[in-house]
Amino acid sequence: MSGNELGIYVYEINTELKKQLKKPHQYLWKYYAEDRLLNLLDSSELFFTNVPKFTDNFEGLLPAKARNSFIRWCIDNGSSPTKAAQEAIHYENTRNNFYVSSWHVNDYESYLMWKAYANESRGYAIRTTFERIKTAFNSFSGIINGGGIEYVNYADAHINFGNVFNSVSTKDMPYSDESEFRLFFWKEYQQNKTHPIIEGGIKIPVDLSVLVECVYINPLIDQPSAKVQEALLKHEIKWTSSLIRVQPTYV
Repeated sequence: MSGNELGIYVYEINTELKKQLKKPHQYLWKYYAEDRLLNLLDSSELFFTNVPKFTDNFEGLLPAKARNSFIRWCIDNGSSPTKAAQEAIHYENTRNNFYVSSWHVNDYESYLMWKAYANESRGYAIRTTFERIKTAFNSFSGIINGGGIEYVNYADAHINFGNVFNSVSTKDMPYSDESEFRLFFWKEYQQNKTHPIIEGGIKIPVDLSVLVECVYINPLIDQPSAKVQEALLKHEIKWTSSLIRVQPTYV
């Protein structure tokens, strides 16, 4: 929210994730390749990806059953079938105005997340908490929302299409291992309309001393690179070794 704490938008997320997000000290993780981490540390700006740029082509689209229900609703309210189909496309195009920063909800590191998002030997993971992330955007004059993802079977799921946040807060069930919490920047808020857009997304100023509790280094390396150590030292951010063991240790 403008000049204040993060406005949390909570969709009807799965029960376990909802329980986790009610804990102020719940850990949230973001996994980075080294160049992306350095970009964050050098700029003090968090990158938000435009929803259509995600690799999942269904991001922000209505599941088939929900789309059919939307079209039927439009027809029941006076639209022709052709116009109703166009209105469904227009509704789904609202995803173009959403930008997202994705975080993994977990009490511990995730080997799956290391492999998926920081799998080269220079990968890193930021650990923060729900409490920290809520107050890390105090210097930003626009509006940021946050909420957990609802994982559904896209073949037969129905979602409430009365709120445009719902479709960008829903993902197909195969992604459920990501246990994702999202930060949302919605371009249609009056306070956000003039914020500059860059290729593939936007950047939002963030207080790194608040956001980042510590940085974990890839399980395959012993210490951060010299560049990363220098950037962390500049912000007085501590780093720690991964607790994941990739080689057996014998005593």
